[in-house]
Amino acid sequence: MSALVRRMSALLIQPKGSLLRFSAVAEKSDVKQSGDVEKKSDKTRREKQNFTNVEGLKQFFDEDNFFEDRVRSGRSWNLDELRIKSNSDLHKLWYVLLKEKNMLLTLQAAAKEAVEVMPNEERIDRVEISMENLELVVRERNKAYFDLEVGETGEQPVFVHTNWMGLQTLRVATPHYLPQRYNKSFNERHPLPFNDRNQSWFLNHYREKRSALKRRESNRATRHVCRLLRRNPNADIDALRERYPTVDVDAEKARLHYKGEI
Repeated sequence: MSALVRRMSALLIQPKGSLLRFSAVAEKSDVKQSGDVEKKSDKTRREKQNFTNVEGLKQFFDEDNFFEDRVRSGRSWNLDELRIKSNSDLHKLWYVLLKEKNMLLTLQAAAKEAVEVMPNEERIDRVEISMENLELVVRERNKAYFDLEVGETGEQPVFVHTNWMGLQTLRVATPHYLPQRYNKSFNERHPLPFNDRNQSWFLNHYREKRSALKRRESNRATRHVCRLLRRNPNADIDALRERYPTVDVDAEKARLHYKGEI
């Protein structure tokens, strides 16, 4: 981390010559505007101070853990914690997370440029998960508000679209200047579905594969629940039902009890 520390320290420490250059530029501007160097207005002083101030740039760096190789950090914000907060608190928390994300991305870019390892890079993922959960909570509140006031969710409508291979996907409705039958470029990008032997053969094999994958996942979950019940016969049945909704936990427990395995 030595090269990374030297690079970031050079950004935080401003040379003295730059202050002289900035002051000279400000004084020349005063001379041109007022013609008197000795009489400077308060506005010009404030502009010169803001121009030479680097305190704002320091927020892009983690000064508290600047020389640490490993940084201890907490977990991300979950949905239950964000739902009990007010709108103003969510608004403030969003900008706190945004500043933290910018600081971590700056540290990641500096570490990549110095060919060093960023300490605890998983902090970026935790901040992004927190921001996604915050957006989801705000979206829930907006949907509830519009549903109460207007009777609609306020979001873009979604419809089921069938592509040219016969597969159905969800698509967000967007406004178009031309109807679909007159829009040649849209019809070229999204051709209409056709019915022939090849499409029927593809759909049959596709559905068969999807059902096989679902059956395999269900069997895997059932075997896992059985292993948990064998290890701990007094496990919480409600927690198992919530964790594995596709498995009939009561039936599996009765089957294992009938075989004498629990």
